[in-house]
Amino acid sequence: MSCNPKEAKVVYATVRESWSEPDHPCWDIECRFSDEQKFAAIMVDHNFEGLADLICGVINLPPPQLELIKLWIQDQKDKDGRDYAEDSE
Repeated sequence: MSCNPKEAKVVYATVRESWSEPDHPCWDIECRFSDEQKFAAIMVDHNFEGLADLICGVINLPPPQLELIKLWIQDQKDKDGRDYAEDSE
């Protein structure tokens, strides 16, 4: 996974409670980008607050730690041949 150097990068993320519909609360992962934009880039169902916190935590990791996670995922993929991205569908 490579990033386009022209695209804005996430500088910071936070979780906030919101309502996607009048009767449907959710967790927004609000992101601030290097081009000064700020918006809820990711929405998570209200029943999964822990998942929202986890996603936000990963987004806020410093680049060296993100590289370690990518290496671990690739190592797991090499060991068992599974594509973890496909498993989540």
